[in-house]
Amino acid sequence: MSKILKISGICFLLGVLVIAVWWSYLYHEYRQYLPEHTVYVESEERYYNVFFPENSSKKLLDIVVYFPGGSAGSDGAWLMPQQQIWEELAVKEGIIIAIPQGKIFFDNESAWQLNTDSKTMQDINFIDAMLEDIRVKNEFGFGDVYGVGYSLGSMFSYEIACQMSETFAAIASFAGTMPVQPKSCNPEQNVSIMHIHGTDDPIIQYDKSWDWKAWDSVGTMRDIPALIKYWIEKFNCTNSDQKKTDSTLYIDYFDCDQGAKVEHYALMDWDHEWPKDINGTLTPLLIWQFLDRSNKDNQ
Repeated sequence: MSKILKISGICFLLGVLVIAVWWSYLYHEYRQYLPEHTVYVESEERYYNVFFPENSSKKLLDIVVYFPGGSAGSDGAWLMPQQQIWEELAVKEGIIIAIPQGKIFFDNESAWQLNTDSKTMQDINFIDAMLEDIRVKNEFGFGDVYGVGYSLGSMFSYEIACQMSETFAAIASFAGTMPVQPKSCNPEQNVSIMHIHGTDDPIIQYDKSWDWKAWDSVGTMRDIPALIKYWIEKFNCTNSDQKKTDSTLYIDYFDCDQGAKVEHYALMDWDHEWPKDINGTLTPLLIWQFLDRSNKDNQ
């Protein structure tokens, strides 16, 4: 009996060691290295990381805000997908990259508040405070503000489109959706939208609506065709064009009110993993091309 206990103890310790080594690898490989800043929102400490392009010749710098998925920074600040490419693009184009960290508190299940109303504005107020903090600390002028979201961050980017339309010119989201019955979504201005989604996503399924397990305030979430339909109807888009390849279905909705745009890439046989490229174009570049076409001067 004692021999069995001893073997079990050794196996347990080895398991703990393997987990510790694996976690250490992930931490050193994927942890965020950009400078971290602190803002206070309703007495809560909130954190964000930021990248400033050095020696930019542009007088006005655009801002791309990346909304992480998963626990969104509440378990540590992690790299954004293809961050090195994003940084190279930021230097070339004159872009500030801001990465807010989510936080688990009262009515949210993971890190970002969804189905925002007047009682759940903590995250919206955080993004507003973060942008103001960047403006105060930065010596450059500012151009347009854009949002990019992944998974849970993609879902939160639709809260941005609903609640911060006067600030954000466009959002691009991958692998997320929004509630069937949003409590509050009356944007003052139309925010152009790009949505990218894998048709075989097992987490946020393409063709099925679904309910949060323990987050009753959010309710049922839309399938992706219903998500796109919601925005093209809200923006009153009257024309569309589509192109299909072996790997993607691309639909462009245009002639929308206020010059807004809605673009959708359905990635055939693709799952929840961030794609490195789409039809041969690096994903950060494809997203930036859309955002740049959606600046407020073009609306």
